[in-house]
Amino acid sequence: MTTTQEVIEKLKNNSTYNIIIKDLINENEKMRNEQIKLYNEYRGQTPIKSKTVVDPYRKANNKIDSDYRASIIDGIVSYIWSIPIAYKLDYTYYKEKYKDEEKAKQVYKFCDNILQTFVRRNNMHSLDQKTGKFMSVCRFGSRLLYIDKNGDERIMHVNPWETIFIYDGSLDEPTYGIRYYTVVQIDGSKKKQRIKAELYDSQKFYTLLEDDGGNFDLIDEQYHLFDGVPLIQFKNPNLLCDFEKVANSIDAYDKIVSVATDEIENFRNSYIVIKGAKVKQDDVDKWKDSGFILVPEGGDVSYLTREINDEFFKDTKKALKEIVFHSARAIDFSDEKFMLAGESGESRKWKLLNFEARAGEKQTEFIDGLNHQFKVLCSAWNKKTYDIPWEIIEYQFTRNIPRELQYEAQATQLLKGLVSDKTRLSLLSFVPDVEEELEQIKEEQKDTIDLNQINIDEE
Repeated sequence: MTTTQEVIEKLKNNSTYNIIIKDLINENEKMRNEQIKLYNEYRGQTPIKSKTVVDPYRKANNKIDSDYRASIIDGIVSYIWSIPIAYKLDYTYYKEKYKDEEKAKQVYKFCDNILQTFVRRNNMHSLDQKTGKFMSVCRFGSRLLYIDKNGDERIMHVNPWETIFIYDGSLDEPTYGIRYYTVVQIDGSKKKQRIKAELYDSQKFYTLLEDDGGNFDLIDEQYHLFDGVPLIQFKNPNLLCDFEKVANSIDAYDKIVSVATDEIENFRNSYIVIKGAKVKQDDVDKWKDSGFILVPEGGDVSYLTREINDEFFKDTKKALKEIVFHSARAIDFSDEKFMLAGESGESRKWKLLNFEARAGEKQTEFIDGLNHQFKVLCSAWNKKTYDIPWEIIEYQFTRNIPRELQYEAQATQLLKGLVSDKTRLSLLSFVPDVEEELEQIKEEQKDTIDLNQINIDEE
């Protein structure tokens, strides 16, 4: 393949679609296979499952999976995305644009309703969790914006191994996006598998279908009604899977545990020593079934055992486990050091510092994806004259951590008079929207009667 810039130039020439799409899909095959492999490992299809035993006399063949890959992924996904992201508009924009306060509130409420309807219609909480999981496992996640048959803006998950993103070196957003997947065509009594590809640019999407020769024919061309590529990429930091760097350590841990368990089982079923007597195989089989051994005259039966160094085994397991969670910057929530009785929520937060740093990096990349998503989405809303610039959409992430409500309440009380009420409320983890909370406080104060202001006439 040529350089990215040359690819972009070729894509601009409609006559070369069939050639360039085929080349891009072929070049993406390595990445696609790696992503599918990573996802299958996350789901439990790990290397230990292919473990075999060569020695026919050692029948035990345990394949114990620690499931640390899933622990690394599920832990961070729960930490960042378990609590729904709050999507809201910056009211300051409307307050400054519309000098009339009532008009500003009216437009703000209308536009916020548009945003919240989109969030509910597309079940954004579930989608955010899914995207967070796939970007953590497969190096990046993918979404597709589209207009449904009712004319509503929708967004859907797309498997990352079915997508290709092409970037101009001078831009942070993709110039083209490709989604491709396998379809089944019925030709008479025969079923044929074909690759169907969708090419997206800033205005249109082109549908192409693979022919018998492996080339692609353009079968449809339509406007997608957005300004910008509606295929959205959510990159994981460094475009690496979260457990990619520690995969070998996880496999070593699984192998040690599995082989050790094999040894225990093999000891239980083997190593019977018979001295001074000839034994037939039929007799051995009977002894195995009955549990009794008939000792021939002049013979002796005993067990041959060897000691297993338990401490060495435990230390090796512990060392590998620590390497896995430390190198992956993950938390072993079953660790007694973390779950120690009497530990406060604030104390546990200090033990989450490295974990939080990893979460912060992922959140930054996720926000980049959301910015591109809403920039493209708002272009469709603007065509409907909805006053929603993508820059005023805010995302509020809330970490799923133990809350120390008494500590927070005491801290905010001590800060009274030193900082604004808005700042104090922002420190409370159970207040999701500070502006809304301030409005509610104002409403409650309107209905409150100050007895000191009432004049009581003496009779």
